[in-house]
Amino acid sequence: MLWEQARRLAGRGHDVRVVSRADPDATAPVSIEREGVRIRQFIADRRSIARFIRSSVFEARRAVAAALSEEPADVLHVHQPLAGYGALASCAPALGSRASTASTRRRRSSIVRATG
Repeated sequence: MLWEQARRLAGRGHDVRVVSRADPDATAPVSIEREGVRIRQFIADRRSIARFIRSSVFEARRAVAAALSEEPADVLHVHQPLAGYGALASCAPALGSRASTASTRRRRSSIVRATG
């Protein structure tokens, strides 16, 4: 769902950036562009569940903060709860009077929070 949404928004002329965990075999963060979508992948420590949770939160926070410092965003949409917690907890204020949204497994497909 995330890729389809990102690809179609980019196809309509929107500037779309995705921050996600890198593949398990990756040894360094990766930045690529695919079909007009800029993708920044961060490394998650998969040696234990505790390390995975901690690194997912903190590395997502770091990657989103870096992306927002390079170029602001109008909307921050979160699909993954672990990485999303780090991103929203530290970076939503940087959005100013913009919106942050999050997917949920509840009946409603997303939660929208306006800031500012």
